[in-house]
Amino acid sequence: MEWVKAGGKVTDCMIALEIEVDEVVYQVVRFDNSHGSIYHQHLPGFPEPSKEKVFLPGVPPNEWLAHARDEMLRNYRQWETIVLGNVVLRIEDEQ
Repeated sequence: MEWVKAGGKVTDCMIALEIEVDEVVYQVVRFDNSHGSIYHQHLPGFPEPSKEKVFLPGVPPNEWLAHARDEMLRNYRQWETIVLGNVVLRIEDEQ
């Protein structure tokens, strides 16, 4: 996550779901409002999110993080199957 605040309000954000494969970190899906754009989602892809975007103008800045979290929780299994189906992941338990 990255945030930019001005006047006590969030003005810019980047929220991404990332995975690590062979010590390289890849973004699977990203939510942002880069370069003054409307808050949007880059559709899932691997090894980078898709350039295709879904604009989300109805989500206010104070709800960007919750929105991204909810979308990730709701859709992860589907993304895992469609996007990451051919990627072998090593999931390690925290010590």
